Amino acid sequence: MQLILDLRPTVLFATPSATVFLAEYVKGQMNMDPRDMGFKKGFMAGEAMAEEDRRRIEEEWGITARSYYGMADVAADMASECGEGEGMHFCGQGLILAELVDPATLEPVEMADGAEGEIVYTHIDREATPVLRYRCRDWVRVFTSPCACGRTSFRFSVLGRTDDMLKVKGVNVFPSAVKDVICTFMPETTGEFRIVLRKPGPYIDTNLELKIEHGEGFPAGKLEELAEQLKRTIKEKLVFTPVVEMVPPGTLPRSEYKIEYFERLYEDEG
Repeated sequence: MQLILDLRPTVLFATPSATVFLAEYVKGQMNMDPRDMGFKKGFMAGEAMAEEDRRRIEEEWGITARSYYGMADVAADMASECGEGEGMHFCGQGLILAELVDPATLEPVEMADGAEGEIVYTHIDREATPVLRYRCRDWVRVFTSPCACGRTSFRFSVLGRTDDMLKVKGVNVFPSAVKDVICTFMPETTGEFRIVLRKPGPYIDTNLELKIEHGEGFPAGKLEELAEQLKRTIKEKLVFTPVVEMVPPGTLPRSEYKIEYFERLYEDEG
């Protein structure tokens, strides 16, 4: 943080959860407004960014926040959002072949507008450590319709990770999708939550347990009502009914790098 004050960079490159954590640090430990740090743009990478997180980051830091995508095994910079903000444009044409597959069967999925699947990559022009149909475990939705910015490559949004996915009574549940719903209740919630696992996934044959932080100063007498609203909205949007436990703000550890979705009770018991 001292280097930021000394050098005054204007572009912030971080995971969304680290950016939220740093804003709390700047306000709490440095007694400063994050806007005064001088950033103008933010590239958010490493995890899916919920729209509520985007709005929060842009408001707190006074920046334009865009999703950015890459990985060491394939290419450091493969995709990024344009000013339209509807998915990340794939930028690896001629170097990388991108395909969609069904993560369960590994059968191909047509790269059509609105299609969903696990994205896999093959190097076309790389001599050192080339990969063939590399499974990165990212579950994406693809957009092939024309973009107003004029770029012609397909676009995609990361919905979650197939290795994080749970199958709750036969319903596929992505933790990032749960977070998206919880974030729509801010400031009634902080946006922080944990999925409580009493046994290893991905198959869960009971109602999924969620710990959700309520917002600062939220009246205790309305917590039960808030929990019911969360349950109804999650059932409506994600087609499963959770068990919701509301906890005070600051209860759950903050992620300093990538977000942690799970509280694994079976590991403690083991």
